[in-house]
Amino acid sequence: MSYDSLLDMVFSEASKKADRLDFTVKKTRYGTTRMKPVEEMAQQKEGVRISSCANRFYLKLMNIVNSVPKKKDVPEIYNIFADELVGWDRIDAAQTKIKKIANHVRKLQGKYLDKLKKLDNTARMRRTRKEFYGRLAGDAKKVRNDLDFLSSASGILKELPSLKDEPTVIVAGLPNVGKTSLLKSITGSKPKIQPYPFTTKGLMMGYLPYRYTEIQFIDTPGLLDRKKKNSIEVHSQIALEKIGQLVMYVFDVSETCGYTIEQQMKFYKRMKRESDKPMIAVVNKIDVIGVPSPTEITKTIKAIKVSCDSGDGVEELKKEIVEKLKL
Repeated sequence: MSYDSLLDMVFSEASKKADRLDFTVKKTRYGTTRMKPVEEMAQQKEGVRISSCANRFYLKLMNIVNSVPKKKDVPEIYNIFADELVGWDRIDAAQTKIKKIANHVRKLQGKYLDKLKKLDNTARMRRTRKEFYGRLAGDAKKVRNDLDFLSSASGILKELPSLKDEPTVIVAGLPNVGKTSLLKSITGSKPKIQPYPFTTKGLMMGYLPYRYTEIQFIDTPGLLDRKKKNSIEVHSQIALEKIGQLVMYVFDVSETCGYTIEQQMKFYKRMKRESDKPMIAVVNKIDVIGVPSPTEITKTIKAIKVSCDSGDGVEELKKEIVEKLKL
């Protein structure tokens, strides 16, 4: 909730509560009614406004603070994403500041209600309530940036993909090298696309059951295949590399992807330099008629040759993945 919408809400609700008050006093003995004295009505009305405003403000701020989970309660896989995209230190600082302001408004509530009880002039009562409103608005302004930050952070974190805290393989390679087909061959099912903040394509996910766990595969279109990345994409790539225990780099030996083997090798070497994770090189599309010999790649690096259509090399690749993950 933003600063402006928060103040609009608490002031509006306080006004409505005060308007619903019934100041009619019944004299049952004679069956007649009368209104309370003007001063008593004003005191009660302004008191309700102060209390309602303070209580709603306090509860709303504490709800905002408590709606963000503690770092210790968040699975490690999401901890990394949250820290890279938003920052736990920034979240903690905002929560602490907001909580401090919420408690201060509670103290102001008691102070102004005591002050109100001692007044017998309606105009002074109204000025006292407005003074409290001003103090509350001033306190809210102190956490304006923190409220905006948590609101923004909430939107980012809600869009995080559904990841599992399982052994994870990051699938890398230039566009159209056959990563989708390869994941389908490895896992036996079509990969799922998960949303991800600040990317247009999202993450492609696949899962391979193994013994009592699953091996999670994450392909990162828009993150690993661009030469120039904005700061968010850089942070996202770092997070993914921290999450993954293994990188599987896919070559398209047929070059039908639109990139030459030389270009693919150049990107592979850059990935190798930038990542401290173990890597498996996979030469894909070996069964396409008229493709260059895979030896152009395999004479330089150790790689597993795979055909998604015939299934050649897929079982060997699975065994290598299990071995590299030390499962």
